[in-house]
Amino acid sequence: MDYTDVDTFSLKRLMDKQARYRSHLEFLDTCTHMNIIPKGFLLKWELQLEAGDEDFEKCRKIKIDAANQLMGVTRDVCLKKLNELEGEINHFYSMLDSNEKKSIDIWYVERTLENKLRKLKKVQQLKSKINKDEDVRTYKIISVAKDGNCFYRCLSYFLYGSQMYHESLREDLTQYMYKNSLKYNHLVDGDIHVHLSAQRYTNGR
Repeated sequence: MDYTDVDTFSLKRLMDKQARYRSHLEFLDTCTHMNIIPKGFLLKWELQLEAGDEDFEKCRKIKIDAANQLMGVTRDVCLKKLNELEGEINHFYSMLDSNEKKSIDIWYVERTLENKLRKLKKVQQLKSKINKDEDVRTYKIISVAKDGNCFYRCLSYFLYGSQMYHESLREDLTQYMYKNSLKYNHLVDGDIHVHLSAQRYTNGR
């Protein structure tokens, strides 16, 4: 194993941590936006005394507040770790040549997508559990901004309950299609690379 191999191994290890912290951070932000408390943050303590509904409601609110505070602390730790990792990653990344950087970039996109899909599945399971008693035949029309991003805004709203992730979804999907262009080439009229280059624009072009 030469020096470059060691650098690449160390870089992948650090970037894998970064991908997991970013995925966890997005997961917490999504849960907060959707008013979902993950199971791991829920306090199991119950009032073991004879009490009225008002007292039980107070305890319930205290547990929810505590869970939200714990989520906030966890989010701060994620941000702190991401800041620490950035310097180390930049150090190793600067040692690679252009081909190695390209290989690492492709690997990182794949790793990030894996983490996002895993966390997305978890969010959907939590959402499904919360909504299991709701009537699935109830629909509503959601208005999205007419700024050239409506398709990705719809995807963002469907997946996360918010339009705010449309840019990251666009970037992830176009990166994935670039990497697998042979798989999707027959679905696009003309040159798929020209099509995907156009897909990157978020300014209505």
